[in-house]
Amino acid sequence: MTRPVIILFLLIFLFSGPAIFSQEAGSELFEFDFDSLFDEPPPLPEDGSSPEKGSSEPAEPSALRTNFRPRGFSIDASYSFIGGFSPGLSEVPWADAERDSEYSYVLGIEASAALALDFQISNSMRVRQVTGFSFPSLNLEIKEFFLDYNFSERVFARAGKFTANWGISRNYEFANLLSRIPSVITSPGDPYMFKLDIPIGIGGAQLIALTRRGFMDYDGNSDPSFKEIGYGGKYNLAFRRADIDLSVFYHDLLPLYGAFSVKSTLFRKTEVYAEGLISVSHENWDNVRLSGNIGFIQDFLADKLTVNAEFFYNGEKNALWYEPENDIKEAEVSSLVGGINTALNVVWRPVNWKSFRIYGRFLYGYEENTGLFVPGISFSPFENMTVYLIGNIALGSYDGTYYRQNEDKRNRPFGVTLAVQVSGNYRYGWYEH
Repeated sequence: MTRPVIILFLLIFLFSGPAIFSQEAGSELFEFDFDSLFDEPPPLPEDGSSPEKGSSEPAEPSALRTNFRPRGFSIDASYSFIGGFSPGLSEVPWADAERDSEYSYVLGIEASAALALDFQISNSMRVRQVTGFSFPSLNLEIKEFFLDYNFSERVFARAGKFTANWGISRNYEFANLLSRIPSVITSPGDPYMFKLDIPIGIGGAQLIALTRRGFMDYDGNSDPSFKEIGYGGKYNLAFRRADIDLSVFYHDLLPLYGAFSVKSTLFRKTEVYAEGLISVSHENWDNVRLSGNIGFIQDFLADKLTVNAEFFYNGEKNALWYEPENDIKEAEVSSLVGGINTALNVVWRPVNWKSFRIYGRFLYGYEENTGLFVPGISFSPFENMTVYLIGNIALGSYDGTYYRQNEDKRNRPFGVTLAVQVSGNYRYGWYEH
């Protein structure tokens, strides 16, 4: 498919009325999560943790005090059962005649459970552990396990296994410097961190030391050395009309990274954001790479239609995530498409937005002429039950990134998934008054 055809497809998608959106991360059928639809941000949990999925990271240093309450505990139990059918093709139907297309299907079933224990030992000390179990893989793992400590309301420390995110974009994770440390054994690898949050005026500073399981035991040694640990810092300024972050990250085997982000809300409903990244090689300080994005999120039609559009320039084209020579593994290039990229995400709630949604994502990398279109529908016919119908369509060059690496579990460029999920959670807590 030629580049003009791709551009025409994008224009049709932009102006064709009700369009749709995507989801993020993992089942046996697709790599993305059926529950992570693009919607309004969820409310902040009672324990002050971040609403970001998979993270207990406080949103801002000024909110850290909500992590420390009178002594007590809470127990959270969540369950999910999902099954579905996913037929697909190894080539798109309009591929060249000489490209043989093979039909295959995935019949998937998965059950998972998570148990979270949160103990407030004192006004200064808190411990949280989240254990997860999945079937049929019979995988039992500690998803989170960390200690919070409050030094006289001036410094807030956290140490253990947890996640954090320094980026804003929902489409391209280039400015989240903490994701830059790769993994050798697992992907992306369990993060182990020590973090200090220091509230300062209208914002605050955050200092982090980070490594990952797999990265630090590639040589059979489970104890990390200094060269396997990354060090970073972020400074936040929360003005009335804009929120600004400045961050830097150093690792002995990676380029030196610096990033900034700014976000603001205009006209009460329009969220605009921009991010920038600079990467400099340790071995050649003249090798400077610049990347950046700009985007917006807007609600229309009494909040029934939400649109997220983003323009992203990836200056790390052919830039190595690792230094060219090191003793861990062969050099890798960034998984993001180099050069100019665009993203469009839309979710439409035509009736009751809590039960019926039409959504879709369109990603396109101009220099590779590679695109990905993921449409879908979801609705809840009964309590605790959701039905999903999701497509996966790769567009553009047959050698493009999205054709070779897409959302499908078997990396098929053309397919569809029908899945049913039954899920729920229960929480019990007791705290001293």
